[in-house]
Amino acid sequence: MIVREHEEFEVFSKDDFAVVRKRIRSLAEGMGMSRMKEVQLRTAATELLTNMVRYAGGGTAIIEVIEHESIRGLRAKFEDNGPGIVDVDVAMSEGFSTGKGLGHGLSGCRNLVDTFDLRSEPRKGTMVVITKWC
Repeated sequence: MIVREHEEFEVFSKDDFAVVRKRIRSLAEGMGMSRMKEVQLRTAATELLTNMVRYAGGGTAIIEVIEHESIRGLRAKFEDNGPGIVDVDVAMSEGFSTGKGLGHGLSGCRNLVDTFDLRSEPRKGTMVVITKWC
């Protein structure tokens, strides 16, 4: 896998979301990603940014243009040093929520992207990496 572009963003409030979302849109358009795929990626990113700020007080978002066997895509990594997730399998189940939501956040993100990798350790933080291919 080749990383063509790499950008990091510190995210601590909803005001920071716009910068990350705008950059995803710009990179997706520049690489010829369909509008539907771009919206799916931005929607998943927004959910993960929201979780990062709500549950961990913020963190880092990394956006990369990647290429694998001449197929281009966007990879986004969200990493925090928050409380972590005690049971990832339960958190990924449809309908699970630690807040007042419907419980479709993480499982919904997984359904919107081509690859979804979540790693978390209690009291150490969470990292989620998502990818959408053109």
